[in-house]
Amino acid sequence: MGRIPHLREISTTEDSEDTEEKQKSLKVFCVLRVLCGGACGGEFLVVPPIVTTPNVLVVDDEPLVRWSVAETLEESGYRVTGAGDALSALEALDGKAVVLLDVRLPDSSDLGVLSMMRRLAPGTPVILMTAYGSDALRSEARDRGAYAVLDKPFDMASLAPLISKALQ
Repeated sequence: MGRIPHLREISTTEDSEDTEEKQKSLKVFCVLRVLCGGACGGEFLVVPPIVTTPNVLVVDDEPLVRWSVAETLEESGYRVTGAGDALSALEALDGKAVVLLDVRLPDSSDLGVLSMMRRLAPGTPVILMTAYGSDALRSEARDRGAYAVLDKPFDMASLAPLISKALQ
């Protein structure tokens, strides 16, 4: 009873436009006669594959910046979580693929939050955003483990490719 008698992969590239539109290259795994020994009449149990979409944490105290960045990234297929201060960002850090972090926040105006994030989530790339960029800030940010530093205002079209590169 613990064995799966038959496992068959079925591609959904049938002639049906509806199926093709909804699941272009998605494959569905169908398990035949699972745990019923055939008594189910050959019914299929359809289990869609697990698809993980990277979740990006956007940390900025300006709601319009968070919204603009979130809209841009969501259009590129990312999930986005927003935070308006350092404490909220640290609480939301778990499980995020990438962080976009404003340098100046209401409860932090230095690179301390970057250092804390690197300690709490060492494998998570952190991209700094700042309107107060300088060579000294860039150098210190890289020393503390920042993946990149973006000067505000930045080209929104550059975000998705930068995040994609950071995820590799």
